[in-house]
Amino acid sequence: MVREAIVGSLLSCDTEEVVQEVAPLLKSEDASQRSMAFDVLAYKADEKALGIFEALLHDADRDVRVMTVHALGRSSCPGVLCLLRKVAVEDQDINVVGAAVEYIGEIGNLGDVELVQQCKQRFDHPYLDFVVERALTRLGESPVKLPAKGFKGEER
Repeated sequence: MVREAIVGSLLSCDTEEVVQEVAPLLKSEDASQRSMAFDVLAYKADEKALGIFEALLHDADRDVRVMTVHALGRSSCPGVLCLLRKVAVEDQDINVVGAAVEYIGEIGNLGDVELVQQCKQRFDHPYLDFVVERALTRLGESPVKLPAKGFKGEER
């Protein structure tokens, strides 16, 4: 009950100030604080706070970057797609890139097909293969099926 009251109060305050104060809670050891921060950030993402989100996307902690991508992806901020594209191209962590590709598949357009395919080339991993295939389907592009490989690289 108290958590809901706190979140409700935060949602009625100035966006940039709230995002600035809540963002550090993404690093909290307390899962309920991280969850609350995530909810507030997803709701408060707007163009005034994009600079703060961009800084979070460069955080050394991969988990902070993944949560930030998810918060942005669930928001309705018009500048989100540009940030997600940048993450997909620049981030070196497969989980962060995978999360960005997921949301690009949901809110992107056919112009994002090449970017999504390049992510698959950067990371040779079944997880990203799956995410890319799903994103391409959502973007309206038929994914190219590659032969499945066994454990030692031989085709099945």
